[in-house]
Amino acid sequence: IVHNVGGSLVSRNALGTLDEWEYAWKFNAGIAIALNNILIPPMIEKKWGRVIHISSISAQMLRGNPLYASAKAFLNAYVTTVGRTIASSGVVMSAVMPGAVAFPGSYWDEYTRTDPERCNDFLRHHQATGRFGTTKEIADVVLFMASEQASFMQAAIIPVDGANM
Repeated sequence: IVHNVGGSLVSRNALGTLDEWEYAWKFNAGIAIALNNILIPPMIEKKWGRVIHISSISAQMLRGNPLYASAKAFLNAYVTTVGRTIASSGVVMSAVMPGAVAFPGSYWDEYTRTDPERCNDFLRHHQATGRFGTTKEIADVVLFMASEQASFMQAAIIPVDGANM
């Protein structure tokens, strides 16, 4: 399972309503619980499975949209605790935390064209690599985590973020 549902297009108001916080949580973490409760038990019966949640480096850096970052931090805690609980079952649960990735139609793709100085400032102050990541760089890590080679990586939370700072 690759759980890639979620996003930061939720309220950005740190003093938002409980409904706004709950929506951000459901969109970014709650859906993972619902999926896992359905899909993991058959994996446990087969004694093999891979569950990779797409989180965000925002969960670790805790900057940007507070509702999104908090929901992704919860997702990481969920992956760690549940991943440890099912570790002996043959099912590996993990999370990949992408950093800033640019692809056609993305937030950063738009700003690369419309506000290049903003992008350069972000790269200079937040990306040790000095560039945005690519979808292939994220996909390659996800592919590895879905493989047999990840058999000893239970509850791993893996940053793929260009050394975000």
